[in-house]
Amino acid sequence: MGLRDFVSYYFTRARADGQATATIEEANGHQVVPNGNSKTDMEMLQREMDEMRRRSEALKGELDAERAAMSVAEQRLQEEEEKNQAMRRELEQKKQESVELADRLHTVESRLTTQEVELLRTKDEADKHVAALAEHQKAHEALVAVHSQLVTSSAETFLSTADDVSEKDVIALVQDVNVEIHKVAQLIADTYKYTAHKIDASQQGVAAREWAEHALGRQMMQLLQETDDPTIVQVAFQGTISMYAHWTARCWYFDLSREAEVIGDIYDDVYYHMRETETVAVARRWRALTRKHIQSVVHGDSDIAASLVPRIAERLTDILLVAGCKAPLKQVTETMKTKFMEKIKAIIVRALKINKVIGQEVLSSDFEVTWVSPEEAYDSTWMDDIDIEQEAGKKDSEDAIRVLGTTELGLGRMEKLVSDAGSEEWKDSCLVKPKVVLESMVEWDGEK
Repeated sequence: MGLRDFVSYYFTRARADGQATATIEEANGHQVVPNGNSKTDMEMLQREMDEMRRRSEALKGELDAERAAMSVAEQRLQEEEEKNQAMRRELEQKKQESVELADRLHTVESRLTTQEVELLRTKDEADKHVAALAEHQKAHEALVAVHSQLVTSSAETFLSTADDVSEKDVIALVQDVNVEIHKVAQLIADTYKYTAHKIDASQQGVAAREWAEHALGRQMMQLLQETDDPTIVQVAFQGTISMYAHWTARCWYFDLSREAEVIGDIYDDVYYHMRETETVAVARRWRALTRKHIQSVVHGDSDIAASLVPRIAERLTDILLVAGCKAPLKQVTETMKTKFMEKIKAIIVRALKINKVIGQEVLSSDFEVTWVSPEEAYDSTWMDDIDIEQEAGKKDSEDAIRVLGTTELGLGRMEKLVSDAGSEEWKDSCLVKPKVVLESMVEWDGEK
């Protein structure tokens, strides 16, 4: 209660009390006489008023203190509100930063996914390059294997040139192959009938003629087209089968995609160089081990003969197309597959045996299977004409006599000999002459 309110309340109460007293006295028939203690009352009132002032001042002080405290509280509240607003602004900023970080994370994840895809593609390409490199390193690994075996083998064993196979054994192997080539070629040729001047215009027929001209010579290709004689077809078959048997017997390893060349020419060059610069025993041991290991690395335990036969069968089918075979191509292909492929495989198995014997097992000599290319000049020193009766005529002829085709493989041998003067020289010996058919032997339409 304020001072003003208190004074108003006090005088209102005093006035009410006085009026009440006068009323009572009038009712009693008495005259109202002022109270003789009014001064005292005024003093009391004054004291009360002073007390009230002090109390009012005290209350005012308390009020001011409360107001000051409230002001401080309001200030602190405002500061807290400002802090809260700052925190809310910071929170909003953090939320915005979080959104931006999420966007950046999504972008990084997208880039990472793209990079992972690119990495996988690069890995695939790298794997292909590694595979290609592994193929190129096969020969190197084979040489490393040879070197390792050379290091661990004793010198006595390494330099030994004792053979378990004789020269007669090698000759017999070649002659066996020749017998089988003749039998199979004759069997296939006699199985079909032929039409002269029949030109197959199909794409396969064109390809067959191109191959025949390239592999057997233009003369043989024309003969196949111009005659219906199965003997000519047989000669072409013998030339083709003997060509593949020769190729098989000579190669260091086998790849029919490169059938036009002797696989391993670089190894031949290395071997010939070693024979001139190293002892013959070392060179031949290197030849034997390298052939063994490179075939093991390239082919493993696979059936090499089975992989070579289909291509040979295709070439024999090409000859039938060029020769005007009357049987349908589908029938020819099926018959070749069911009736003749196993016989062809038997020839290739024998050729692989020769490859192993002269390449890996024989260390005392260097044997080489020989075959004469079509259109090569005839040389009686190194080859035999199957037409013995015409030998005298060939000697009298002034013109170069050309080979039409090879019907049987030959066998040669190279040995390093020491002359009487003490010098070393290589000597070539012909153990089996390849049999050939000459262009001069064949006549048709009254012309050669």
